[in-house]
Amino acid sequence: MPESHASVPSGLPTGSIQFGGPVDRWEVALRVYGPTVDPGVFTALFGVQPTSARVPGAALPSGQKSRVGVWCYSVRPVDVNERDPNVLIRLLLRAFPSDPAVWATAAPHRPDVFCGLFLDASNRGCVLEPETLGLLTSRGLSLSLDIYAPDAPAA
Repeated sequence: MPESHASVPSGLPTGSIQFGGPVDRWEVALRVYGPTVDPGVFTALFGVQPTSARVPGAALPSGQKSRVGVWCYSVRPVDVNERDPNVLIRLLLRAFPSDPAVWATAAPHRPDVFCGLFLDASNRGCVLEPETLGLLTSRGLSLSLDIYAPDAPAA
């Protein structure tokens, strides 16, 4: 994937804005959360230690108690080639068993692959390839996207 050029090239008039290009940064995670999620159960089921976890009723920084349990395993890109979401999602799923029985056991808790897309400028994009989508659907995984974009310039 070509390298992103998030900043405006030199020599353009003041106020110039660049559009287009790949998403600047990705974060990808497999998540399981809900009121009955016991992280230990999913650690045993997947055979993978979570990067973060919380049991229902755990104290939150706000002082309140969590109403849901959370099991989460995330990957972050380490080089420019891993800014391709297909590479990151495949890297994530390689950490987990492909056994359909594992995913059938997890299915009632509706696990998903969460992608955080961070944009440094407007009009960024990506393509999810059929192979990547097939890996998600064969495991019964939803794809959740949160897009973080810069604030629009003041008029």
